[in-house]
Amino acid sequence: MYPLRHQTILYRKIALMAKGHIPDARSLGGGLWELGIHSSSGYRVYYCIQKDCLWILLVGTKHTQQKDIPLAVKLQAELV
Repeated sequence: MYPLRHQTILYRKIALMAKGHIPDARSLGGGLWELGIHSSSGYRVYYCIQKDCLWILLVGTKHTQQKDIPLAVKLQAELV
């Protein structure tokens, strides 16, 4: 579980995303996106937009990025 202070940062960023404001995002290809959150742990939010819906697939850190990206790809494929 993430510390409460970091959870608050994540929730605020996700709330902004829901309103259409998505800063610091990069495409990972195939409609999958990674949002970097610049905090002490370097959080990453993996998401996609399908049928006008924002799908938060996974939240991880910079340290878990190598295993999180394949998992996010798998989760995105399960949406279809």
